[in-house]
Amino acid sequence: MLPNLTGELMGRMDERGKLIANGGFSQLSTQATAIQGLVYAHKLTGKEEYKDAAINVWGYMEALWDEQSGLYSPNPEATIYTYSILDVGDVSGALNALLNGLNLGVDQRYADFFNSVVNRSGMLIAEDLPTGGDGDDDGISLPADAGGEFGQAPVFATEVTYDKTTGTWEVTNALFISAQAMYASNQMMWMSTWAGKPAVAGHGIPVHQQTS
Repeated sequence: MLPNLTGELMGRMDERGKLIANGGFSQLSTQATAIQGLVYAHKLTGKEEYKDAAINVWGYMEALWDEQSGLYSPNPEATIYTYSILDVGDVSGALNALLNGLNLGVDQRYADFFNSVVNRSGMLIAEDLPTGGDGDDDGISLPADAGGEFGQAPVFATEVTYDKTTGTWEVTNALFISAQAMYASNQMMWMSTWAGKPAVAGHGIPVHQQTS
């Protein structure tokens, strides 16, 4: 089935690496999930055409990067960036595939993205010690200080929104949906499992960890 699936995927890609987004998915998530599939197809088969396609798709995904916010725009020309925890998982998975599957130096890109979409957005509702509260510089409260009569659990919210025109974040869905959060958590954990990089090093922000 692999040639059929990858052939269908590559058939929806133009010369810039842009894929046709369908099924209600953003352009960003479409690019990100395609990168994962193509990289793993390359690793399984060794076919260079899949690697080349993955890099081409990555090229268009990079065209969505907004340096000022440290985020990918979900769609070209967007000024309101809405991220679900699933979107965060998709982007983390794509960067993981590029870093550990193709050995591309995208660890700083992941660090910048993580710092914006998780640390600054309110996506992570609370954080336990040793990093919660004053334990690092990310501003995420300890569970007891995160609001509400009984505090808040250290879990992911479902959706956050960034307004590019004002530079402000809003948690637009504070519900915790376990399946979606576990998907994103799994993608993040794989980032630090392969070759020990990138790793969360003391300040809540993933950084590249040198290994001997």
